[in-house]
Amino acid sequence: MPVGWTSWMPFSPEGLKMKHRGYTGYHGRRSQQKRWLTLLLIVVLLLGGAFLLVQNYVVYDDSGKMHFDIPFFGRVDEDEPPALQDEDITIDIIAPEEGVLTLRPVKELHGRQLGSRVLIRDSEKAVEAVPEEDVVIEVKRVNGFVNYDSQVNIPPEVDVSRGETLANFKAVLAGEKYVVARMSTFCDSYFVRAYREAALSRENGSYWYDGDNRTWLDPTHPQTLAYITALCQELTELGVDELMLDHFAYPVTGNVTAIVGLDQTDRAEVLSDFAAALRANLPEETVLGIVLHNDLAAEDGINAELITSCFDRVYVAADVDTVALKETLGPGYGAERIVSLVTKAPESGGYVIG
Repeated sequence: MPVGWTSWMPFSPEGLKMKHRGYTGYHGRRSQQKRWLTLLLIVVLLLGGAFLLVQNYVVYDDSGKMHFDIPFFGRVDEDEPPALQDEDITIDIIAPEEGVLTLRPVKELHGRQLGSRVLIRDSEKAVEAVPEEDVVIEVKRVNGFVNYDSQVNIPPEVDVSRGETLANFKAVLAGEKYVVARMSTFCDSYFVRAYREAALSRENGSYWYDGDNRTWLDPTHPQTLAYITALCQELTELGVDELMLDHFAYPVTGNVTAIVGLDQTDRAEVLSDFAAALRANLPEETVLGIVLHNDLAAEDGINAELITSCFDRVYVAADVDTVALKETLGPGYGAERIVSLVTKAPESGGYVIG
């Protein structure tokens, strides 16, 4: 039956004459407009989601030109053998002594995280323009990209922002702001290109990928500890006031049951040993913070004892029940040690905007 005809309409010249009067055609045009508007809305939403997804993979070259570098587009074939290294990252790791770790005194933090491009140019002006007294600068992204010209012996497989970024970073650190360096610790899709054996893997030896198609470093591998320690030592030598360890946990998204040996791993003990070793190799006055993206759970290896014994501060994302967390950590872990990650400043308490 042709469009615009109804079941009661006879096939007759009169019926055709009614159709040509145009009323049914008018409704058809309205329906078509609605379909186009719906399609346009879907496209806008998809583009917006894609834009948010790729933010962690936006990088800038020495001239400040933007481009995208998405590591998982170069996923390794399942049968490809592990890469062989000519030279490991070596560092003299000091073993922690029992009972010597104590929390550092901290002030209540009122800060703002600046964009990943802040160290490219006009860094001092950008920091001075921040109304808060504290700033957070992302030095290592969730994909493993290093945002400043690090002088650590980083393998060439890891992308590093060169140019004037180190000089700009030093200029910011010489200012009056309290500077927190935020780094993605174990979630890293670059370092594993050079040290595949340092990645969480599957039974067949291939990379394991989380729910966002990212690879993770194995906290038990010596190269992971050496790499993270070397970066943290460099940052403290540059004059960073505080280190903010993001993704200092085992992954909880994706098929985590496919990770080799995970079910036999005491995750909390591994992370505690890693944090203790890291702190033992940093200056005594270094303030160390950890980021929580979810409530305390055995799956990611983070528990109250790990926080209160190894971390001077805890940064909590929006999905974390802060009230319950405070009760779990106890009164000995003061309110000044708990910082909310927010989009606008709260009426009270420590916070980081951004």
